[in-house]
Amino acid sequence: MSRLRILFLLLNIHCFTFAQINDFSAAVWQVIDGFNQQDNRKINSLIDEKKGVIVLTRLGVIERLELAQKIDFKKPIPEYLPYSGVSPDPKEIKAGNLPQYNCDNDSWSKVGIYFVESNQDALLMRIVDFLIQFNEAKIEQAQYQYYQFINENSRRVVAVDYEGNALVFYLTKIKDDWYLTIIDRVSDDCSA
Repeated sequence: MSRLRILFLLLNIHCFTFAQINDFSAAVWQVIDGFNQQDNRKINSLIDEKKGVIVLTRLGVIERLELAQKIDFKKPIPEYLPYSGVSPDPKEIKAGNLPQYNCDNDSWSKVGIYFVESNQDALLMRIVDFLIQFNEAKIEQAQYQYYQFINENSRRVVAVDYEGNALVFYLTKIKDDWYLTIIDRVSDDCSA
């Protein structure tokens, strides 16, 4: 009988860990832990299998977006910039003003974990509209509407630790679950 209980307990732990999460703070920590552990499975369990994840990148001065069906820590996007982890302290997730990156002194304005509703942050739609305006990308109407949905229904999370490591991503609530929809690799990129 005790073996059955142990098996049941292990199955519940497994299902909780890799099932979609309807608690925002649990989803934030799953993303942070997944990047810290370089755990493809943990991260990909938060990515919608049909829509994938958007990775915001910069090529020279032009910000771009790349769609990926999943994250592979051995094949980062862009390929020359490995994914890194972050150990934010304090551990509390706070709503409000996000840390800002200062290229002049190569540092963030504050440490910790912060989020805002993404409709307060127009980065995704600014990139999408730029790509359309300058014919850098052909974006179908359905895809454009999906980008608008993400922009209006997401939370942008910025986690920064005392060593200056940062992780910037968006979580979107779709139906009852939080999904990782955007990984922002441009907010602390001063290469332009």
